[in-house]
Amino acid sequence: MKRAGAITAVAGGGLTAAGMSRFTPKQVAGAELDRLVDSGVYRVTRNPQYTGYTLSLAGLAVARGSGVAALLGAGVVACFRYWISLEESYLDDKLGETYREYRRRTHRWLGPPK
Repeated sequence: MKRAGAITAVAGGGLTAAGMSRFTPKQVAGAELDRLVDSGVYRVTRNPQYTGYTLSLAGLAVARGSGVAALLGAGVVACFRYWISLEESYLDDKLGETYREYRRRTHRWLGPPK
């Protein structure tokens, strides 16, 4: 079980890094929006950083066998869900139909293209 948790945590870190690597620091911070990125890991999740963080937190909780870590991770996920809804609204306003089409074909968290 510890090994599976550690592998999940590392995979989550890789997903986070893959998502962030597509952007400049200003874009990651949300200070610059010039285009929709829908290739690479963004084909299977609209939120690779949040998905990766979530996988890492879950993996660490499993690897450590910690209920407290699992509860903290669940709280972080709740915050992510709220934040993602704000980001989606912002991107819908800025990118319009291009973003709405992307939302229709790509999962919020993780999954094969629809």
